[in-house]
Amino acid sequence: MLLLTLVILVVLAAVGYLITRRVSAYRYRNQYILDYQSARYSRDSALKYALSLVKKMEAPRLINRSDTLDFSDIFALTQQEYEGFVEQWDSPRFEEARSRLSRLDANGAIEANDVNNILAFVGADSNSQPAVPGPYGPRWPLIAEPLQFNIGEAEVTITIEDENAKYPLGWAMLKEEKSGKAIREAQAGFTSFCEWMDVNYVEIKDLEQQLDDVGEIKSFKTEFKPLVTRKKMVVSRSIRGRRGQNIRRRVPIMQKKAITALTHRADFAKLFNSSFVNLEVFARRRIFSDSRQESALKYIGIWGSNKVNINSAPRHVLESALVWGGSAPGIADAIIERRRNKPFEDIDELKDAMFSYSDAIRKCVPYITTKSNYFTVRITARSGAATATAVIAVVKESDKMHPVVIMAG
Repeated sequence: MLLLTLVILVVLAAVGYLITRRVSAYRYRNQYILDYQSARYSRDSALKYALSLVKKMEAPRLINRSDTLDFSDIFALTQQEYEGFVEQWDSPRFEEARSRLSRLDANGAIEANDVNNILAFVGADSNSQPAVPGPYGPRWPLIAEPLQFNIGEAEVTITIEDENAKYPLGWAMLKEEKSGKAIREAQAGFTSFCEWMDVNYVEIKDLEQQLDDVGEIKSFKTEFKPLVTRKKMVVSRSIRGRRGQNIRRRVPIMQKKAITALTHRADFAKLFNSSFVNLEVFARRRIFSDSRQESALKYIGIWGSNKVNINSAPRHVLESALVWGGSAPGIADAIIERRRNKPFEDIDELKDAMFSYSDAIRKCVPYITTKSNYFTVRITARSGAATATAVIAVVKESDKMHPVVIMAG
């Protein structure tokens, strides 16, 4: 009887445990559904707000960083080197720079993108280490501090990134010159970027094949020009017969369709984010640290951008962009040293400042710029255990911001 009672108790305990687990899983699932719906609602609301925000957004202003460390080589530092780099920024030597970057305005609020009122605290890692300011003040590639607010129970974060500070993925597809020179330089630049980011030879060749497959669908250009396509169609129309009656007949017509530059950009944004390209290779982490997220995906433009901003691009992106003219390391070094004191206003100023490299720079002109016009807006809404995200790629044309593509998940 004692043994039978023990068996019954064990069975009842097991049944009770299973029932408790199922009830708990059922409650968790239901709560997650509620949390996800809340996160989606908040994301959609923030998406509408972000769209209205970017339409009013002006071109971001670069700051003077003459007495600061440069953000350009942080991607290549090991964790130990990075910690030493941050300690150097936190040393008394840069106290004046930190003080200048941390002043508040008269109302005690942070005024983004202003030379004297950039940050109340110059960024922060998860371990509360200060971060070196990027070209606009906040951490690279942000052009302003993240915007954070609550919608109901959801926490919403909106960040805006400089897409021209990244290596355009479409460059690896360029085949514009019959001589083959553009192809060789495009391949060299792409290989250079991938090697900087620890992508091995086999993976580079796989990526080149994938991009060739994308090129079969649509070829990438340095300048996206509007096109008008004509397609022959047969439609049914009513015509009047000899006796005045209406007769339905099939009539061939030519249909015209305008393809704008924005349409081209949207096409490539969709292609680069499709299954044609294995972005997992780029997403692989280079540095294993709780305080840093370093991967090739952070530095590569996958939304249809086609130029690199020499004022805001880090070293490896700069060198990959300057491959078109040769002498890439020397020009990149000179640009990095000069832009800390005074950002370049235009390409002519770059040519004048680096007269010895003028011929090489002339060859790079179609691929570089001094002012960014392509940005990525990222929206993250968190409610409980659920997260909903959205990405908006926007381009500035004729002093107006136009959404290129919107992707939600």
